[in-house]
Amino acid sequence: MLLGLLNDTFAAWINRMELRQLRYFVTTAELLNFTRAAERHRVAQPALSRQIRSLEDELGVPLLERDSRRVALTAAGHLFLQDIREIMERLKGAEARIKRFHREARQTLKLGFAPSLAGDQLPAIIQSISERRPDLQIALHDLTNEDMITGIRDRELDAALLPAAAVPHSELFTVWPLNKINFAVVFPQGHWLAGQKRVQAADLRQENLIAYDRRHYPDYWKLLQEIYAKAKLPLIVGAEVDGGGSLLASVQSGQGVAIVSTTLRATVPKTVEFRPLHPPPAARLALLHHRDLPARTMVSLRDACQLACAD
Repeated sequence: MLLGLLNDTFAAWINRMELRQLRYFVTTAELLNFTRAAERHRVAQPALSRQIRSLEDELGVPLLERDSRRVALTAAGHLFLQDIREIMERLKGAEARIKRFHREARQTLKLGFAPSLAGDQLPAIIQSISERRPDLQIALHDLTNEDMITGIRDRELDAALLPAAAVPHSELFTVWPLNKINFAVVFPQGHWLAGQKRVQAADLRQENLIAYDRRHYPDYWKLLQEIYAKAKLPLIVGAEVDGGGSLLASVQSGQGVAIVSTTLRATVPKTVEFRPLHPPPAARLALLHHRDLPARTMVSLRDACQLACAD
């Protein structure tokens, strides 16, 4: 009955009573010792006694019996202690919930990616994550493989989409394999390769090859070396560029041909032809994240990527 009364009037009388008075009372009632209760709250014993007396005056009911030898709860004190404990537990729960809500509502997922490999899959990934975690904001970072790995190691990124072969072994990382990465050859309109349904590396023997900068894309260069080695051709690159846009512009202007991920197809201008590379090199996209990524975020991100990047 008293709990019901307290629930109904709590908002009104909490303005008159200080929360510390209730805390002082609960501790003193549990210890039945003013000195030990004051030590626990790191206040002077007379100050604690005055606060409890003020609480009793506000209620108009004695809660504790005091004499020179002992402290005891009155009947009203027993009842009040039981109800105040429940209210204090509710306050703790409310505080924990609001802190969790604030933390999750403001959470941002910092996701690194390479447009040349994962650009066309990002819209589906972001949509899928948003459906699972509408409270999660996604900040995208267009970076090289090296920068993504460093960013995750230094906790500047939460996760990244990059070639599985680029990920070094580390206890700090968790890696989830995704879809195969398919590659194609791009060349300007009117090029003799336009008559073929697919292009083999041997067909590029006399072609000027345009490639990504080897300093920032070492894994791409390793892939080129494997492709040309299997075709028993020397790898001769005529020009190096800093990204997908520059690469396509160079091809469009007739400076040469290039080997790119098929994910770039959506961005290829109409004046550039696009043919699958055969046989396709073995490469796979991967989701990389720090091992300490919160489990709830990790599961949402992993499931969204696996759904959007299914082979």
